[in-house]
This record gives sequence, C-alpha cells and structure tokens, in this order.
Amino acid sequence: MARTRCLSMAIVLAALVVNVLANAVLPLPGGLGMAGGGGAGAGGRRLLGSRSTLVTGDTLTDRLGGYDAETDTYHWDKYGVYVGERVAMPLIVGVLTVLFIPFFLCCRCCCNVCGGRKPSYGICRGPRERATGVVTQSNNGVVRVDGKRVAHTDEHVKALESGATIGAVAPKTYSRKTVMVIKFVAIGFVAAAVISGSVILGGNALVSKGIDGLVDGVIVTGEELVADVQALVDELAKLPYTQDAATTTRSALDEAQDVLKNAKSVGRAYVAELDKYRFYFLVICFAVPLALLGLGLGLGILGCTMCQAQIIIAMLMLLFMFLLWGSIAIHVLFSILFGDVCTEVSIRTGSDPSNTIGEAIGCGSTNEAFKSLTDEADSGLSQATNAACDGAAQICTDPTCGPCPSPCTGDNVASHLNVTIDSGSPGIVTWSECASVCENSNRKDSTAAFAGHIAVRTSYVGIRDRAGVILECGFIDKLVARVDNALCSDFLGGVNMVLYGQIVLAVVLTGGAVVLIMGVKRFNRSNTRGFTAAAVAPAAVAEYGSPPGYSPAGLSPPPNYSHSADDSASSHNWGSQASCPGDDEAPSTELGGFDPSYSTSS
Repeated sequence: MARTRCLSMAIVLAALVVNVLANAVLPLPGGLGMAGGGGAGAGGRRLLGSRSTLVTGDTLTDRLGGYDAETDTYHWDKYGVYVGERVAMPLIVGVLTVLFIPFFLCCRCCCNVCGGRKPSYGICRGPRERATGVVTQSNNGVVRVDGKRVAHTDEHVKALESGATIGAVAPKTYSRKTVMVIKFVAIGFVAAAVISGSVILGGNALVSKGIDGLVDGVIVTGEELVADVQALVDELAKLPYTQDAATTTRSALDEAQDVLKNAKSVGRAYVAELDKYRFYFLVICFAVPLALLGLGLGLGILGCTMCQAQIIIAMLMLLFMFLLWGSIAIHVLFSILFGDVCTEVSIRTGSDPSNTIGEAIGCGSTNEAFKSLTDEADSGLSQATNAACDGAAQICTDPTCGPCPSPCTGDNVASHLNVTIDSGSPGIVTWSECASVCENSNRKDSTAAFAGHIAVRTSYVGIRDRAGVILECGFIDKLVARVDNALCSDFLGGVNMVLYGQIVLAVVLTGGAVVLIMGVKRFNRSNTRGFTAAAVAPAAVAEYGSPPGYSPAGLSPPPNYSHSADDSASSHNWGSQASCPGDDEAPSTELGGFDPSYSTSS
C-alpha cells in the first residue's frame, strides 16, 4: 500500500514538475522586463539584452533576426534555433501529456499500480486471489491481519472480537474529512480554471481589437501611398522632359496599388472571419477540458463513480490538453516575433537607423519599383539643369551682363538669377527682374527662358525628394505611428494575456485530472467511513464463510448457511493470532467499508 501510494504521488509530482519546468523555460514575453516610461505601446517593449539557445549554446541579441548593431549583421540561423526551441517546449509537454494516458491506464488497469486494485484479473498479474487472514487487535487499537498491520479501528472492526477471523481483508477507506478536502480541492481547481478562462477571453478581445487597428492602419497607409505615387506620376507627366512618365513609372504605381490591394484583401470582413475561427479554437482548447473537469466533479459530488467515470473523464481532459499546449506553442511564437517587431518599432520611432523593418520590406535603392520614380525625376532634373546652363551661357556673353558663376553646375545654376544685366530702363537689374521689365526683347526673352528652366528644375528637385521619401519607405513611419498602439499595446498585450492564462490553465487542468483520478475511490460512498459492522460483517460471512466459533456480538450467520470443508482452518489459514511486536505504535487513521474484491493496497 505504501509503495502504491508513493508511486501514485511520484507520477502526480512528475506531471506537475514537467509543467512547471516547461513554463520556466518559456520565453519572457514582451510585457515583462520592459523599459520604464510610458507612451502608447510601451507595455510591449523589452529592454535590449542578449539571448541564448539551449541546444547550441549560442548567444544573440534581443533583436529581430538577432541583429547586431555593432557589426551590422543578422543571425537568422541562431534566431530560428532560439524561436524553434521555445515553440517546441510546449509541444513536447503536449506529447508527453498524451503519452501519459496509455502509461497510466497500463499501470492502473494492467499492472495494478498507481492506485489499481490488487489482486485482480489484470493481464500482467494473473487470476485474482482471495485474501484471507486472522484479524487481531491490540489494546491500543492497532489492527493486524496475519500479523501485518492494516489500519486503525472503526465501527465494524470494533464490533469484531479480538482474534476473530474474517474471509477477506477490509479495503482501504477514507474519512469524511479526507473526502471533503478532495472535493474542495477539485472545486478550487474548477474555480481557478474558470478564472484562467476569463483571462484568456479578455486577452482574445484585446487581440481582436489590435488586429482591427492594424488592418485600419495598413489600409489607410496604403491609400495614402497610392495617392502620393499617383500625384508624382501626374506631375512628372506635366513636365517637359518626362512626359512619358506614366509609362516609365508604371511599376511604381503598380507596386503601390498592390500594397493597397493586399491591405484591402485582409480587410475587416476577412479578418473577422479568421478571428471567429481563432476564437472557436481557443474555446475548444480550454472550454472542453474545463467542462470535463466540472462534469467529473459533479458526478463525484453526487457519488456517481460507476465504470471508473472519473478516470475516463480525466483521460479525455489530458487528450484535449494536447490542443491546449499546441495553442500555447502558437502564442509563444507570436509573443516572440511580435515582441521583437515592437522592439524595432520603438527603435524606428526613436530615429535609430539600425532597425530591420526597412530591410525586411526592401526599402532603399534595392527597391526597383519605387526607384523608377527617383530615376525619372533625376533624368528630368539633369535635362532641366543642362538646359538652364545652356541658356545662362548665352546670356553671360552679353556685354552688359555681370560676372557669371563658372562653371555652371546644378549647385550654382539657380544663382544666375541674381546676376545683373542692363535692362535699358530702369537700368541695371537682375536676370529674374529682367525677365519681366527689360526693354530689350532679346534680353527679356532669354532671361525669361532661363527662369523657366530654373522653375522646371525646381519642380524636378521637389519630385525627386518626395520620391526619395517613398523609396526609403517613409510611409512605414506613418504606418508605425498609426499601428504602434494597436500592435504593441492591444495585440501583443492580448497575446501575452492569452499565453499566461493558458499556461496557468494547463497546470490547473493537470492538477484537476489528478484529483479526478484520486476521486474514483474517494467519491465512492462505500469507501467512506461510517458503515456499521451489521452492514459489513454479515456480507463477508455470506461470501467467505464463517471461521470455526466465529460469532461476534450482535451478529449471526446468514440463514441457510452451513460450514463446509472448504472453510476449514487449513484452507483459509484460520487460527488465533497473538499480539505482535510494535502494537504500541501510533495508530493509523484509515480503514472503512468492506468489499471482498479489495485487498490492503490502495
């Protein structure tokens, strides 16, 4: 009995330790270890530090892709190992939870350990043997069967005379206090599971809110991007040197429209549909095992333990917990990835160029689509500069013209507007003034043409600068500003709430399954102390026969009973049993109702 109890407790502790260890090595989500300070999304950002992989022992930075700002290098291989390890841990625990089901059933139903009945018709232990022996009771109340201490006295044992022999050893029973404690513990597990489920649902609501904010921000940013690109294309087409810009920059416009199209394709309706299925999956992961725990407890409180109902329910709980651990793995992945994204968001918001967002989406000169805009603007700018310099060279040959900058370049061409020239009347004026006031038509026309070249060149400069902002993914800054709170506060905070709630729920449900397994015997009212000798001893005599001279006070053999040769002392080991050493030991506290199919094991 002691060995069985120890093995059962060892299995219980092993299950809980596996859960605790798995949770201990799970990654620290973005909500913890965060930097001080506030601001939108501050709760989802971590203090920058280092990470280590468990398998390879490599160290990497606490950045997306393991980016090292000092060496300007990425370590995606190490980053993948780190993320894979953290995702694999809950999956391994989920697999172990499923494997525990056949292991436990084999131990309990076949090998008669883990609280199984012994002896039994188990496959591993052969045919059942009927346990018999001489019951003795010392002066201090220690009860023994064939000299082996079994339990302390209760009502029906007190009714037996010392030295009386019964046909089977009384099974282990449980006090009402013990049974009540088990029931209250089970109720506590149910309450804790309900609270964890509430946390999960609250986190799910935050995730949904964050997703809506992300979608809205992406769509608005996409619409602005398309409008900006279209405006640049239209302006280029109106200028003299890039009138075919609508064709040459089509790739940029198509790229912007693709961004908007993709953004709208994951609009509210589509996201709401996906969010609905995600909600159903979350509910199945925690509501089904929670309902099973409540069902098992309810049946136990009502005393319904037929067909090992609590064990069957506990095994179903462990089976559904595989889905729960799978959901935990998914949320661990989200917690790491989006936590790192929020780290990059905070860095970009702080105008630190060492972030991975731009490279991840192809910003800079490597983006061929948006680069066509700047190329077209540069081409028009170069032609406008050359035309302006050619015009300046002609004007500078006028004998009344002041000294001109030489040579004419893009840096100084606009300064020619400040060079003086004789206007005739009112006299010496600048080129920009001469374009409108010079009396000499040649001087007036040439300076007016030069001013036009400068105006065109200025337009190209403005277009190039705006196209450069798009090329460097300036729209990402707008997107970051819009989705910062939705991503790093609502979405990531909700993911972490779901993750924490699921981890606690997994531990609670594991404990609840153990309590249900223990409750199979403890919820059975026939195993609760309080049954009288009159209700027990006659049943034993009826099935096993009465020993010679056995007639305890107040009890008599059942009608039509006769003692047969099979009930002799030789076949049932009848006989007197003297008081054994150690009877002065402290009395045990467990003995109770009688069932001949039980033995002294638990």
